[in-house]
Amino acid sequence: MRRVDNGIAIVSGTRMSESTLSPPPSNPAPRRLAWLAGVIIGTALAAVLAVQLPDRAKLLGLFPLIWGGLIGWGYAWWGRECRIRLSRWVCAAAILLLAAGEAGIVFQAWRLYQIELRQQFSRDPAAGFVKQAEQTPVASDKPEEVALRKQLQAELERVRQRRQDALGLSTFLQRRLRKLGDLPQPWPELFYAGEILLGSVVGLVVMRLAWRAA
Repeated sequence: MRRVDNGIAIVSGTRMSESTLSPPPSNPAPRRLAWLAGVIIGTALAAVLAVQLPDRAKLLGLFPLIWGGLIGWGYAWWGRECRIRLSRWVCAAAILLLAAGEAGIVFQAWRLYQIELRQQFSRDPAAGFVKQAEQTPVASDKPEEVALRKQLQAELERVRQRRQDALGLSTFLQRRLRKLGDLPQPWPELFYAGEILLGSVVGLVVMRLAWRAA
């Protein structure tokens, strides 16, 4: 009986020891969620602040790399604070958020550009004159007045088309690339896509290096 009791005690003690020494599961869900929430909020705030910077501070080809590197370092710092390990899940989430943040900067800058341009349109006297002339009722059916009305309508349509083109994303992207010359489509879009991609890759590399260096 004593041997059996000792055997049970040994087995029980071994199980308790293994349970005590076994490491806790890596990246528990609450810590992962805390890290994810933090980096989402941080990326959104950093994108909003980046949009407010003057254009001369947004160096062509360099600004996305600098922004991505700083945000990647922030991801690593917050990951250490949340005590999670660097994993494929973390890297995948980071690259997606970096790309989303860089694209968000371009999108918000485009929206601000549209607002400013619409304000300029509202102060354009020529366009207002054409619109007022179009709304004026026709006094008679004389051929010269009908021809004039058609001419005014055609002019108004051209003004609308020019405004629509000026408000487009492609025109906005070409505006920043004027230093490189008049680049036709799709080169402005490809250039910005390359900036977003490179900035995201740089951010991911900086995050991994900073994470492992700690």
